[in-house]
Amino acid sequence: SPYHEAGGAPQTSDSFALLGIKDKLCRFVDARDALMYNEDTVAAYTEMAAKELPFWRAGNAKLEAALKSVPADRRDAAARMLGLGKYCECAIRTQNNLQRYWKAVVDKAPETEVRKILDAEEANVRELMPYVEADSQLGWEPSMRYVTDPECLRWKLGQLKSAPVKQP
Repeated sequence: SPYHEAGGAPQTSDSFALLGIKDKLCRFVDARDALMYNEDTVAAYTEMAAKELPFWRAGNAKLEAALKSVPADRRDAAARMLGLGKYCECAIRTQNNLQRYWKAVVDKAPETEVRKILDAEEANVRELMPYVEADSQLGWEPSMRYVTDPECLRWKLGQLKSAPVKQP
C-alpha cells in the first residue's frame, strides 16, 4: 500500500506530497533556504512548463484523434500510449503548480490567487484519474512504489481542499 501506517500520507517525493500537507509546508516555509523553492527554480519550472506543455497537449490531442482509426486489436495499446502522454502532461503541470503554490504562499499572495492554483491542480488530478484507473502501470516508480495510483490521487484531492492558502 502507498500509505504510511500513521496518518495515511502517501510515500512520495516531497514535490508530489507537499501540496496540502500543512505540517511539512510550514516546516519547509520556515526553513526557507532549505526549500527547493526559490525565485530561480520557480522561473525555470514556469519557463519549462510554458515550453513543454503545448507540445504535450498537441501530441496527446493528435493521439486521441488517431485512436478512432487504430485497428481494434491495437486500440488498447494505443489508449495506454495516450495515458502515458497524459500522465507526462499532468506531471509537468503538477510540478509547475507546486512551484507556483510555494511562491504564492511564501510571497503572501492573496488567498484567492493561491486558491486558483490549488483549483488548477485539482482539475489536473481529475483529468489524470481516468488514465490512472485504466492503466495500473502509470504512477509506478520503483524507489517510491505507487505515487499516483487512484488511491493516492483521491487522497491528494482531499488534501488540496484543506491546503493552507497563506503562510502561518
